[in-house]
Amino acid sequence: MEIADHHATTLKMIEAGHILVSVEGEAERLQLEAIERLKTGPLAISAEELRRKRYALTDQLDDFIGATDPIELLYIGQQLVVETSELALLSKSQWLASGKWLPRYLAESDPELSIQLFKAIEAVITSGEKGPMEVVVLEILERIGGTFHL
Repeated sequence: MEIADHHATTLKMIEAGHILVSVEGEAERLQLEAIERLKTGPLAISAEELRRKRYALTDQLDDFIGATDPIELLYIGQQLVVETSELALLSKSQWLASGKWLPRYLAESDPELSIQLFKAIEAVITSGEKGPMEVVVLEILERIGGTFHL
C-alpha cells in the first residue's frame, strides 16, 4: 500500500534494519529486495492522479491568495508547503514522506526549492507576505503542466 502511495517508510526501515534472526536467508533476501525497490523509485504518477494534485494545489493557492485572516493564511500556507513539496518530489520520480522526512527528501532532491519553500513560509509567518509562496507554488505547477481549474 505504501508503494502505491509513493511512500517507502517500511522499505527504508527494512533497508536500515539489523537482522537479528533469519530462517534460510529469508531476512537477507527481503532486505536486498527492499534495497533494490528503493533504488528503482516509486511507481510513476498516473495522469489522473497528477490532474487531481494539480487541481488541489491550484485550489489551495487560490485560497491562499484570497486569504485575509492571519490564522487561515498560516494554515493554508502550511498545506501549500506540504503539497508543493510532494508534487516537486513526484515530478522527479522521488519517494514521498511525511513529518521530518518530507523536508529531508526535498532538500536531497531539490536543495534550492527546499530553501525557497522555507523562506516562503517564513515570510508568511513573520510578516504575512504572500508573494514568495505564490512564486514557488506556481513554479512547481509550471513544471507539471501549470495551474488547473475545473
